[in-house]
Amino acid sequence: MILPLPEGFERHVLRLRRGTVEAIRHPASPTAPAAVREETVVMVPGHFGSKEDFRLVMPLLAAAGYDCWAYDYTDQFSATGLDSYNDYTLELLAADLVELVGNRRVHYLGHCMGGLVARRAVLDRPALARSLTLMCCGPHLHDMRHRAMWTGLDAMLAASGLMGVWPTIRRLLPEDDEAIIGFWRHKLQTMNHAYVQGTADSMRVTPDLTGELARSGVPVLVLYGSRDRRLWTRETYHDMAMRLGATEVMLPGTAHSPVTERPEATVMTMLGLLEKSQEVCR
Repeated sequence: MILPLPEGFERHVLRLRRGTVEAIRHPASPTAPAAVREETVVMVPGHFGSKEDFRLVMPLLAAAGYDCWAYDYTDQFSATGLDSYNDYTLELLAADLVELVGNRRVHYLGHCMGGLVARRAVLDRPALARSLTLMCCGPHLHDMRHRAMWTGLDAMLAASGLMGVWPTIRRLLPEDDEAIIGFWRHKLQTMNHAYVQGTADSMRVTPDLTGELARSGVPVLVLYGSRDRRLWTRETYHDMAMRLGATEVMLPGTAHSPVTERPEATVMTMLGLLEKSQEVCR
């Protein structure tokens, strides 16, 4: 099932060495200054997320002059693609992202797990990273609360598969938006099990790379919601931002998905980093 997107979006299927990536693009507004139109923002989704999660912020960033891309992970929704848990380490997904970006200098926006993937891509090729926004993404997933989450995910996948999370997600969706309800249900039904389990296994052991990221010199924004406390606390976000020397912004009235809850505020916050990084990277 394809979620309808507003006018101005493009859909792409990209062939990488390891498999197929589906992406959406919103080109920069032709009325924006030429210097800004040369800037690209690449958006990386969370564990259960997809490229469509960014559909509300992409037109806003494009109106400001940025060429915007969002993508699904390699064969994330394919039953005939990568089929081994070992194919879905964060390191391999970051390598796919680096291949996808090519030789462009880009701004990365990573949501939750996507922040961990984008962080690894930045460290692999820091010279091509103009900035990194870590949205609702902490330094690691090794704490007691995380271990309990992994145990619960393992039990759910063994008992009922991904549809076991459907009742929780359904409560978070608008009751009268049949397109979104159908899209999410279809997404859970078609998501590659090897992707879900493989990325979860990789996140359990992914190290804290905050020190390495700080030494890269890439400008970073740590952005999170005031009600986003399930995976990381405010103190964790603040400590990571201090270690990075990063800009830290807590958006009031949002939880784990500022790009859908408050897209305008998210974009206004990001623009400060994007504009600042243009000076740093020249």
